[in-house]
Amino acid sequence: MYFKLSRLVVPAFAGMAGHDSLKHPNEKNLFIYIIFLFMKKKIFVSLLLCIWAGSNVFSQVGVTAYFGNIVEVNTGKQKMISGGLKVALNNTLFDTSFELSGMYNFKATAYHRFSMGVGVMLAPFQDGNSYCGISVPLQLEVFPLQNFKRLSFVTEFAPQWTAAYSEAAFRYLAGIRYTF
Repeated sequence: MYFKLSRLVVPAFAGMAGHDSLKHPNEKNLFIYIIFLFMKKKIFVSLLLCIWAGSNVFSQVGVTAYFGNIVEVNTGKQKMISGGLKVALNNTLFDTSFELSGMYNFKATAYHRFSMGVGVMLAPFQDGNSYCGISVPLQLEVFPLQNFKRLSFVTEFAPQWTAAYSEAAFRYLAGIRYTF
């Protein structure tokens, strides 16, 4: 089935071959087909953009070991926004807690970088009393070796509020970060 529009010959929309309105060609069918072509083109362009963006993206992961049995895995700090997951590996599994945080990274200088963000804390194994809370971490990352910036010292100060206990506290962490 074809629609003829002056010199342009357009095949009917194949996905609607059993549809009653396609038995008699009219302007409605042409309109549906044009929308289909537009959507198809839009999806194709979107896929091309995703492939192009994906080819220019490189991943960078940092691992931080804080003093006090806390480990953090974070995304690249070279970008303006980064994320991280802290795991507090205390004495037992029941004392283990997690914090998922998003950080805004200020422009780095030759020797240091400041970051600040918001984190959500969760301790699911706390003797049946799982709790959650919110923290506002402020980080200072210092690069002691100018020729090897993958290694850095990190200090973090974070006011935090725990919902289950309705209390506020301040947390201070210091550690070493290696960025892969």
